[in-house]
Amino acid sequence: MEQVASNIVHMTPENFQQIVLEESQQRLVMVDFWADWCEPCKSLMPILEKIASEYPNDLLLAKVNCDQEQAISMQFGVRNLPTVILVKDGQPVDGFTGAQPEGEIRSLLEKHLPKVEDGLLIQAGELLAEGKYDEAFPLLKTAYEAAPDRVDIKFALIDTYLELGRLNQAKELLDSVLMVDQG
Repeated sequence: MEQVASNIVHMTPENFQQIVLEESQQRLVMVDFWADWCEPCKSLMPILEKIASEYPNDLLLAKVNCDQEQAISMQFGVRNLPTVILVKDGQPVDGFTGAQPEGEIRSLLEKHLPKVEDGLLIQAGELLAEGKYDEAFPLLKTAYEAAPDRVDIKFALIDTYLELGRLNQAKELLDSVLMVDQG
């Protein structure tokens, strides 16, 4: 697999199956169909590369040069360029045609990528299970700052405050939990 960056590759018939079937089981694959003669493709590609670089473990950008890889373009039913198709578990799950602003692309990807706070909560949970409250605390604090409305994060942080003997902070956070959250 020719790699441009750790999570940016050029898709060919040789690596097609590995990318679409195998990689998409592990992470979201964003397939970018482009051609040298396509001006909107040239403006879109740096945006896709920038976004991909921010999600090295959760997103793979697979570039398809439609002039060289017509069979792949036909397999996906691509009619216009640029076209971006998101693939998860071997199936197309979303996508768009034409150059899109970065904000719209990010909104589309947010539906399919794990949230930062989810990863932090998982890491913190592993540390909490080992009784490493001091190490879990900064992860939970960051997760709480990223998603202050998430009750699961609040309760994990409250538990950690209690274990660390920070009773005032635990009480303050517990008081902020709405009655509806407790049900």
